[in-house]
Amino acid sequence: MEVFDCRSDLDFCFPGYDKSTALAYCDFQEFVEKFSSRILNYESYISVASFFINIFHFIILTRKPIRTSSVNIIMTAIAIVEILSLFYNFKTSILYWLRTNYKCFNSNSHASVLIDLCFIKLRDFARRCSPWLCLSIAMIRALVIRNPMSQKFEKLSMPRASVVVIFGILSISLFMDILDFFGYKIASQKNYSPCSKDDKLEYAILLSKLYSKNDGFLIKLYSTSNAMISHIIPSILFPIVTFFLVNVLRKAKKSRKLVSKTDSNTKSTKIIIYTAIIFLIVELPLGINLAIIWFFNNSVGIKLILDQFEALFYMLLTANTISHFFVCFVLSSQYRATLIDVVSCGISFQKNRIGNLCKSRKSSQQNVITVNAISI
Repeated sequence: MEVFDCRSDLDFCFPGYDKSTALAYCDFQEFVEKFSSRILNYESYISVASFFINIFHFIILTRKPIRTSSVNIIMTAIAIVEILSLFYNFKTSILYWLRTNYKCFNSNSHASVLIDLCFIKLRDFARRCSPWLCLSIAMIRALVIRNPMSQKFEKLSMPRASVVVIFGILSISLFMDILDFFGYKIASQKNYSPCSKDDKLEYAILLSKLYSKNDGFLIKLYSTSNAMISHIIPSILFPIVTFFLVNVLRKAKKSRKLVSKTDSNTKSTKIIIYTAIIFLIVELPLGINLAIIWFFNNSVGIKLILDQFEALFYMLLTANTISHFFVCFVLSSQYRATLIDVVSCGISFQKNRIGNLCKSRKSSQQNVITVNAISI
């Protein structure tokens, strides 16, 4: 990846800054680009690993023993949106391979650019859904544990509640993407091509007139609102809900209301605490980055820095999706049992079933012998 040299035109890259400050920003911009280019070289490998692990994770979560609670069904929805978010990475990797191996491949054709825009919106849709789905799990756990004797709150743990939550989150996220979709247009221009006698027609994604007028007021408003809703608000709410959940669980232990469910609740809480930490480390900085990036549209150098940070944060989120499988495996005995059943194609389940039948028959035979002995 070629690093953009901003020293040739400091006024263009960092307008409004004195020369020494602009040079310092320029050095930082070059460092960030070099660092991110090295890290992002591994993004395609991480994406492939995340795809297959999440597919396996999805298969386990959809087994009958697992899909009995709303929390597990919402986790299934999270796995689906995480898989959808990877398609943009695959598209980018495939286009890079085609450009590298076929010099005359037109990666800026109308179809390619339209697909690019659709995959960007798909990634935004998935990344907006994931934090709120995770937050809904924490809220459901907190409310159910807080009100153990209430049938009203107990219904939140039922599968039907998860359908309402998932549908609501997906609908709102889809509506926001539809609004943003019309803020862009596909423009064309002719450029020289060594592969053709005539100039090649190329296309690019540009802001529509609606987003461009008034110094980009609407795109700034949407990007800030989108960042707040998609990343910043759930990142702030998640630690608050997690603290509330831990506090409720501690009180429940003291009052002995949840003696039989203490272990499972503790394990679920550990998963939620882990997710809260990830939110603070990755989701919150990404949200801040997305909220301010369009305010530096006239400062090319700073926008390049923010673009690189955005790519790095998205890569960290991709890497984090791999951990969902391992966290569930370590903390959930039911998940491990279902995984073994899936891997063994149900053989372990059949063995356990036969073993239980043998035990029940043996115990019934012993009861018959005992009854006969008493009658004699």
